[in-house]
Amino acid sequence: MRISTLKPFGGHNLVFRIVVQGTPFLSKIIKYVPERQLTCMKSAAEAGLAPHIRYSSLEDELFITEFVEEADFPAMEALVKMPAALRTLHALPPFLKALHRRAWMEDVNLADSHTRMVYGRVHWEELVRNMRDPRYNEALRIVSEWDACP
Repeated sequence: MRISTLKPFGGHNLVFRIVVQGTPFLSKIIKYVPERQLTCMKSAAEAGLAPHIRYSSLEDELFITEFVEEADFPAMEALVKMPAALRTLHALPPFLKALHRRAWMEDVNLADSHTRMVYGRVHWEELVRNMRDPRYNEALRIVSEWDACP
């Protein structure tokens, strides 16, 4: 097995290209919210937007995916592929819904303080994202008009 460190992508993760029996894979050691990243990676892979996950361990914070070689493609091809990829991406369920579903199915145990922190952080991120959405201000305006009505 050969292991090479990939150029840093930023963030908290350690990323390596590993070659096992001649086949390259991407190994990620994920230090920041691995539950969230695994859920998003699985959704993207199932939708055909990301490489398939070959191994994952939340306990070890380790994921191994297929390795995708960097390749350019012509602008005309991008004009066809990118809108389709974005439609597929936007059709995926938001992560928060996936986390709720896992919690209701008891796949996520909220008794652990780390998991509770992740759950709270995800809710906070969702709140902040919603507050930045123009619809949030519109909803506040509508509700304030209701309060102003006699």
